[in-house]
Amino acid sequence: MKHYIYILVILICSFSCSKSDAPKKQDTSTITSTLITKKDSFTAGDSIVLKFSSTKENEAVLIIKNVYGTTVLRPKTDKEISTYKIPNSFSSIANKIHWELILNSNKLATGSIQITTDTTKKTKLETYLGPRSIIAGGNDFSMLVNVPTDWLDNPMLDDTKVAIKHQFKKEITIDTLRVKNLVAWTTIYSPKKTGRILITSLSSGTKSKELTSVILPDNASDFTIGYTRNHKYADGNQIITFTSSTIKDNHGNIVSDGTLVLFSVKNSNGIQLQTNGTTINGVAKAKLLHPTKKESWVVTAYVTGAAKSNNLPVDFDAAIVDYTITLSKDNRTITIGPIESFMQQLVPDGLAVKATIYDANKIVLNTKETTTLKGFATFNLDSDFYKSNDYNITIEAAGIKKNKTLHLR
Repeated sequence: MKHYIYILVILICSFSCSKSDAPKKQDTSTITSTLITKKDSFTAGDSIVLKFSSTKENEAVLIIKNVYGTTVLRPKTDKEISTYKIPNSFSSIANKIHWELILNSNKLATGSIQITTDTTKKTKLETYLGPRSIIAGGNDFSMLVNVPTDWLDNPMLDDTKVAIKHQFKKEITIDTLRVKNLVAWTTIYSPKKTGRILITSLSSGTKSKELTSVILPDNASDFTIGYTRNHKYADGNQIITFTSSTIKDNHGNIVSDGTLVLFSVKNSNGIQLQTNGTTINGVAKAKLLHPTKKESWVVTAYVTGAAKSNNLPVDFDAAIVDYTITLSKDNRTITIGPIESFMQQLVPDGLAVKATIYDANKIVLNTKETTTLKGFATFNLDSDFYKSNDYNITIEAAGIKKNKTLHLR
């Protein structure tokens, strides 16, 4: 029984002690606070302190927020005066700071302060230019964007002046821009001639680096072509060289080196050949082999999607006017030649010679092709394939066709 009495006494004492030690919640209904700091506009980078006087000493917190975030500040108190220091992360950003003084979930005071850009120190200037290459003629342009800021990287106020200069050849142009919505920008149109435009900006004594925009030629305009060759004979050996005039754009600028020029050749049978060249100093050259038989070409050159040349006729005379065909005793070996060119010289090695073999009913049995060696070409008719019988054969070389009737044994 005594044990129960002791336990009861201990519980009563514990309850009494805990009740008397519990902190009393401060009554905020009668507390008022007033902002002592009269200044409500500051320059970015300033040390900003807000002071409040209260009817009673308290530990109210100051909640501040701007466009970047929110934080809570605790005071330094001296009797009824509470002092709050705004952190640098808030005071260095040009914008509006809203604040609320809160005590035990009760709002004692609210307000805001304005932080403005620091214009007393040297300005920083960021410049952007693009595109860095534009087409001559006055329709294309580069855009120049200037972003002047204070030393804390806050954008300068609207209407801040930014002077720009751009130079092309001997002419220097000066203009003045004004900041609007954080930037000062302009467009710099291309002149009619090729070259480089040098551009620089200046704001509040701060100069930008030199920027460059390259002026490239416009699309090519129509041009002319010609040719050179060693002789006019269709020997299938020599090279003809096609050459363009100096290709320029509509403003007289020579087109860029490396511009592709396509030379299209149509022969007398309507078959098209192609070759191409790229420009150096505006001139393009391309080469083709002479044909192997008498031909008439029409040559036209193109800069794709932009320009074309005149139609250039080119004629080739026959270099080979005749040749002989010799048969072996059994008629199974056919020798063509000697094949001579326009000066009675043997044709160069590699001239194509074709033989078409027909049976007695003129049905094609086979076609053989070979090339000349030291002026001769040879065909062999194997007895395993060509049985003893009558055959017709057509030989074609340098556009000249000859027919022979063979009796194979």
